[in-house]
Amino acid sequence: MEKLQKYDPAYLLGDSPLLKAGDELILTHMVTPQIKALLGDFVSSSVSVRETQAGLFAGDEVSNINGHVIMAADGQALVRFPYVVSMYKTKNGCLVIKRDFVKIKVLAWLGDYERGKADLIFSTALRDRRFDGTSRANDSPLVDFAYDDAELSKRLTVAGKTADLTTAETSLYSYFPGSSIAKSGGGALLDEFIAKPYTFLDRPKLFLRLFNKAWKLDRFPGQNSIPIPDVGKLAHAGWEAVAKACGLDALETCPSHFHVTMWNIAKGYQFSYADQEANVNAFKSGLQKLKDGGVVLTRSQEAWVCVLQNLEPRELIPDHLRMDTPKWIQTNLDQNSIWLVKPLSEKAHELLKKA
Repeated sequence: MEKLQKYDPAYLLGDSPLLKAGDELILTHMVTPQIKALLGDFVSSSVSVRETQAGLFAGDEVSNINGHVIMAADGQALVRFPYVVSMYKTKNGCLVIKRDFVKIKVLAWLGDYERGKADLIFSTALRDRRFDGTSRANDSPLVDFAYDDAELSKRLTVAGKTADLTTAETSLYSYFPGSSIAKSGGGALLDEFIAKPYTFLDRPKLFLRLFNKAWKLDRFPGQNSIPIPDVGKLAHAGWEAVAKACGLDALETCPSHFHVTMWNIAKGYQFSYADQEANVNAFKSGLQKLKDGGVVLTRSQEAWVCVLQNLEPRELIPDHLRMDTPKWIQTNLDQNSIWLVKPLSEKAHELLKKA
């Protein structure tokens, strides 16, 4: 008899350990007390298996990054793989838990979502990275970005080899109700700039004009709304509790901005790759030189200075804020990312010691 292949069909088909996480585990660890307080008591709940791009209400849609053209008999656009939705209607809005073969995504909406008058106030997720670097990663209808680039989105690599670890990427957003720049009188354009500043790099003069406005506000890049206080304080412990309960080896994250990178490092994450660590260290050194030269910066302004270094032509950067650094790697305009990892299992700790 010929030698038989040895493989794990469940793994190849995408049966992530994250599927072990029930709603109770998720609600206990990934949804904070302040989010629960804002939503109010649960009124009703339902569970459904869905395959449409359309969600339960406006704003609840899922993605189809690979652009599969699949239509139902009634003309509805479908996704390649189904997903499960737990819907909890609350006194003041709703909480939605979505799962597919690789991802858990939790969203909280405040307001009358059925009439399109609700605001997204919270989003958190864990996403198994097993298919990263291939087009299968984009088949998940719950992803917000592409992860198919074989080099830029490759799975965790240690000493030139793909790590034999089960890992999940974290993501987190929270928005205090009514605190957006737009709703606070700052205008929709400034709101958009603060949320996604790198998308304005192709319009350098507009970028600089909006940058000067953002500079005077106590808002970090990406923070067009004030975050809900306990979300950032409790997020890491929550992710770790769920990941450990599901038997994951490590957590990963790819922070968009300097301040988020430093926040994760303070929580025990380490750089996955030396070249990315060198990039961030160049910004740390550059900021220190500015301070040594008498430039006074708030924490939010430190993060904005890092964003500013991607502006071209560089002559547009004010002399007192220009640093001798490369560009910040992660702009979310492509798949260039700064990957951080935090080992959870003994196996991961031992492997990452060798990195």
